[in-house]
Amino acid sequence: MINRQAQRESFILRIWREKGQSEWKGWVQHIHSGDSAPLESLQELMPYLERWTAKSARQEKQRLK
Repeated sequence: MINRQAQRESFILRIWREKGQSEWKGWVQHIHSGDSAPLESLQELMPYLERWTAKSARQEKQRLK
């Protein structure tokens, strides 16, 4: 059963490691807005995701007031 009140965000994530490199690089896109960002390391992924999930939580709180 699907919880219709659940909040969802969708992203496309591509990651790769170039030959001879130890660090992963990537690209992420927020589906609904089309906003995207290159990732120079995987550590940059969480701040990007948190930006959108925090924004969604704030919008939801404002809508419930």
